[in-house]
Amino acid sequence: MWVKVLSAKYLSNANFFDDCPSLQGASWVWRDIQKCKSIIFQGACYKIHKNSNVQTWLEPWIPSVPGFIPSPQHDAVSIASQFPYVRSLFNQDEDDWNLEIIHSLFPRPTVEAILKIRLSSTSKQKLHFWTPNSSGKFSVKSAYLTSIRPKLQHQNHE
Repeated sequence: MWVKVLSAKYLSNANFFDDCPSLQGASWVWRDIQKCKSIIFQGACYKIHKNSNVQTWLEPWIPSVPGFIPSPQHDAVSIASQFPYVRSLFNQDEDDWNLEIIHSLFPRPTVEAILKIRLSSTSKQKLHFWTPNSSGKFSVKSAYLTSIRPKLQHQNHE
């Protein structure tokens, strides 16, 4: 309920992940949520379906790739711009990946990660899921653990 209220007040038709509404005159709750955006970006990834409007090279969509955003193979950099959206990586009249394109664009580990993606059954544009939870749902506990993970890793290396 509170998500709907805050979204209606501060986002109207904007997307929380794409737009940064002004914090001027915002409630303390909304300002604090905005401060936590960087933590949310560490674990949020787009759900993918055949008509995904997700940008291939700019937005997070591959859960098992660091940062969730792929890079093209060195020899594919020149053709990467021909595939600006994830939907361009699918076979045209089918609901599966175009393996020829995938193999020509991405290094092997990224290809394997893409092929493991469970495709979404919904055609809603730009839905997110939370990668730190196996359920895909955000929780404050998993956000906290995500935020302290770098500190814990740093302590373990000392």
